[in-house]
Amino acid sequence: MMRRPTLAFAVLFLFPQVTQADVLWNWSWTGSNGTESGTFITDGTYVGDPQAAGTYTILDFELLASGNAQPLGSVSGGEYRVGQAEQGPSGFIWDGSEATQWWRAGGIYTNGTNISQFDYSGSYLFFPGVYRLSGGDEEQLDTSSSLTMSAVGEPQGNGPAVPEPSSIALLLMGGVGLVGYGWRKRRQV
Repeated sequence: MMRRPTLAFAVLFLFPQVTQADVLWNWSWTGSNGTESGTFITDGTYVGDPQAAGTYTILDFELLASGNAQPLGSVSGGEYRVGQAEQGPSGFIWDGSEATQWWRAGGIYTNGTNISQFDYSGSYLFFPGVYRLSGGDEEQLDTSSSLTMSAVGEPQGNGPAVPEPSSIALLLMGGVGLVGYGWRKRRQV
């Protein structure tokens, strides 16, 4: 009688739950000096194109091409940063076909998202209907009124969750304890 619940309990905890995957987005705009394009990685789960409506937090940004001769790079590579430390996380609200609002969690302004080079020599500013590249002295280098953006899948390298070794050790000790308990109960009968 004790075997079925014990087995179900062990199976439940031996196999890690699937964690929420990230979403990879392509973005681009064409301004007077050429095309700026790259990717965002956000939280969330990829559900296909068009992506489900929702609020997404930007986890990574990568610049893949710049008609304005900006250095290519990413947040994860250390060349760019999302906002400033006091602004907290940034992201956008997606209605299923476009970003209807860009936001940042704090700072002086909470509308719009800015992604800048670490030396502030260039900043990408995302606002609904206005997409701008500014220089270090806030000089406007390029602007566009339309942004092409689409979810394209999960970023490469998103694998299944791997439990840490201490969790596995605790599970194994619990399993040995349950087996010992069952063996002892059986001997008493």
